[in-house]
Amino acid sequence: ATGIKMLLPKSSACLIPLSQVAEGINPLQKQLIGLLGQCGKASLQRIQDTHDVSRTVARREITDLVSRGYVEAIRDGRGQAYQLA
Repeated sequence: ATGIKMLLPKSSACLIPLSQVAEGINPLQKQLIGLLGQCGKASLQRIQDTHDVSRTVARREITDLVSRGYVEAIRDGRGQAYQLA
């Protein structure tokens, strides 16, 4: 026989990137989830600069992700930032 057999305990968990399983989100929102996964947190300005979108678009997309429970708003000094929930 060829191949590999892997035995895992019954209590194990498999980590799958959220951007791969999240349904009903658009490509920009998947990119935002990826950015937050890499950076840990990001301000609205960083989202605008990284993805070359207007403040209105960045706010609309991140607000939708917050309402779906994928992202949460946090305080970052005097401003606000976002991180994965």
